[in-house]
Amino acid sequence: MDRRLEGILHRWLPWVAGVAIGVALVSYIVHDEIFIEGKIREDEQKYMAEVAAPRPDPALLEARVGAIVEQAARLVTRLDSDVATQRALAETFGQDDTLQRLWVVDGQGNIVYYAKGQPAARTVEALAPRYAHALIGTLPPDLLHPEQRLAILAAAAIREGLPDPGQRWELLMQQRWAMGISVPWSKPEVREPHIRLLPIKGGLISAVVQEPSIAVPPNSNAEISRLQDRQIFINGVALMIYWLAIPLWVMLDAPKYRERTLVWGLFTLIGNVVALLIYLLSRSRTEEQSAR
Repeated sequence: MDRRLEGILHRWLPWVAGVAIGVALVSYIVHDEIFIEGKIREDEQKYMAEVAAPRPDPALLEARVGAIVEQAARLVTRLDSDVATQRALAETFGQDDTLQRLWVVDGQGNIVYYAKGQPAARTVEALAPRYAHALIGTLPPDLLHPEQRLAILAAAAIREGLPDPGQRWELLMQQRWAMGISVPWSKPEVREPHIRLLPIKGGLISAVVQEPSIAVPPNSNAEISRLQDRQIFINGVALMIYWLAIPLWVMLDAPKYRERTLVWGLFTLIGNVVALLIYLLSRSRTEEQSAR
């Protein structure tokens, strides 16, 4: 290595190590105390605001779902997958915050129209959960009329898979605990959705409404995770520079005092600060012996 470069490195490597440690500390403080803690406080404020917000009266929601199915019945004049009817239902109910799903089902269980909540299958038979089929299977075959069987399957199918704020809250809290974030938020009160069926000629209309603003913590876990990943990357690079700067400086310094360069370099690479202190003590003894 060039003598001039050796001199520059020998002079500035201690400063580089100090700056690297400073960057790691500042990154830790800034990310934890400003970015991450700030995001958690922001989430908590939103959460508390949602908790304090007035919640709809269940009686009003029950009346609302009744009004929705009656209004849909006036729009549906035939069950033949008419494009104009589908468009009218989507335009009428698409902006309703309380409405989760609205399906129009024919007598064979086919979902002919829908407004909000596009079904994953085209029949209520396929969408109904197992417990609904099991319940019907326990009844005598002649106990239910086809219309009654269809109503049970339609009600179970439209309820199945609705977003559960309680489960979402538990998932968010599990993610935050895994990231080392203690969140003392209480689990939100979860109210059951309101389902209404309305028979029409040749089929039925099924709708479900749910209050739109159930208090659930905002899902900023992904953003917090990105901040933590950035913090880990910056700290990792800074600590790596710091860790390598010390043995490199020792390997440049050792020949000046007739010390074993490679041995001290490997020793400080493993022991870092402790090894550096031992090296400096050994070097001072060497200086004293040379002075004698």
